[in-house]
Parts: sequence; structure tokens; C-alpha cells
Amino acid sequence: MTIINLFPTTIYETYYKDDLTPYINKCIELKDKVECGGNKWREKPYNTLGTYDLFKDKFFKKIKDFFNEHVLIFTKTIGIKKVDINNGRAWFNVYNKNDSQEYHNHNFEVISGIFYLKSNKKDSNTMFRSPIDSLPSDPKFDENNIYTWKIYKSNPIQGKLLLFRSNLVHCVERQMVDSNRITIAVNYR
Repeated sequence: MTIINLFPTTIYETYYKDDLTPYINKCIELKDKVECGGNKWREKPYNTLGTYDLFKDKFFKKIKDFFNEHVLIFTKTIGIKKVDINNGRAWFNVYNKNDSQEYHNHNFEVISGIFYLKSNKKDSNTMFRSPIDSLPSDPKFDENNIYTWKIYKSNPIQGKLLLFRSNLVHCVERQMVDSNRITIAVNYR
């Protein structure tokens, strides 16, 4: 018997090992000074999409270098011949109690990513939806079988970086706890 995995959906996962406290503090400081972005989103967690690019701030150089290093590893692994790491952009998101983010993708980019800058195990998950359309005749699937997953949940572990093709649909569940979950989102062309 052979199983051939056609058209796989790949998510790259790695972890940042150094202290994140200075970056957390900087984002909290910026939140008080920078206008909220993401004006076309239905849900409105605080974010700096279109109002403040972290990659243009020298303070975030070490984090940017970490992202760039892993974007190059990921794209080489999945066979993308060229991605412009000098053309990446990054913004941060703050999810407070009752905040969420609707399903969306980043279709006009090549590689996107989510970095859990500040989180704990009770914070909301990131959900990835299968690109394989469901059919009305589909039976109930085993939710623990990687071949039949319809949704993949990523737990918010502080320091975790996820990279994925930009067309992968994802969302953030409603934040049910009274803490501020901070992520950095990245896009590369």
C-alpha cells in the first residue's frame, strides 16, 4: 500500500530562544503612540497593519533577522526559488479579552507568518482551515487524523514562529481570558 501526499499544506514551526521582554515592552509602548491599522478587518483587535512596520524599526533588527533566516530555510525546503527577504513587512497585534480575528489569507504575498511574542496556554489559538473544500456528501472525519483534518489549531506558545504559504486561510479564536496576547505578523513577496 502507498499513500501519496498530493499538494500538501505546509506549516513551518520554530522557536525563538532569547529574551522577548524588550520587544513586548516596545510593542506596549508603541500601542499608546501608534494609530490602530487593519481598517478593512471586520474584527478590530489593535494592530499596526499599515500604520507601523516593525521591520523598518532598527529596534526589531534581531527579530527581523530571525524571521529572515527561517523564511529562507522554509522557502528552500518547499521549493520556492526566490523570496525577497528585504521586501518583508511586519506588524503587531494585541488581543485583549473578547478580541478575535476572522478567517482571512494574505493572497497578494508569498510567505506569511505569525510569531507569538506574548502569550500563555490559556490565550486564544490560531486556526488554519484546510484548503480542500468540504463536500455535502462528506462523512464525519476523524479529527485526530492528519489526512482528514479540516481545521488545525496552533497553540499560542510564547516565542513560537509559524510560517506558511500566504494563501492558507487562518483566524484567531475569541480571546476568552483577561490577558493581552501579542503577536507579530509578517509577509514576504
